[in-house]
Amino acid sequence: MKEVQAVPLLSPDSQLELAIITGALEENKIPHFVKDEGAGGYMKIIGGINIFNTVIFVSEDDYERAKDIVISIIGDRKFK
Repeated sequence: MKEVQAVPLLSPDSQLELAIITGALEENKIPHFVKDEGAGGYMKIIGGINIFNTVIFVSEDDYERAKDIVISIIGDRKFK
């Protein structure tokens, strides 16, 4: 069985951008997960906002397809 390697796709600029991108990944059946960096998860629970990075991860095999989907939504500014 092949081990799946998760790679960072991008750090969204807002909760809205996060919701739009993860929704598009779900629609395209691309498995992903979201990780808050540092104490970000606690900050989101306590204050409702995360001032630290939130990162969307996808499998290495799905990275290029996921990247193309993100570019079609927000452009390529995150991938330069």
